[in-house]
Amino acid sequence: MTTKTATWGERVLRYRRRHHISQERLARTLSCTVFTISRWERGISAPSSELRADFERLERLADWTGGRGGT
Repeated sequence: MTTKTATWGERVLRYRRRHHISQERLARTLSCTVFTISRWERGISAPSSELRADFERLERLADWTGGRGGT
């Protein structure tokens, strides 16, 4: 049995939906643009290594706090 690994866009969209935040709020948190978040979610581009690291920190923080402190 194979397990599908989520694309960056799927991870970002799932994170936003799980934590009920807008593209605008996530963009502000990561110091990027709404256009950038939209492109990730649509699979047009992927985050730079710096933004990827920042997003992964948000995911870990949300996991650690039970979703109460991710952004």
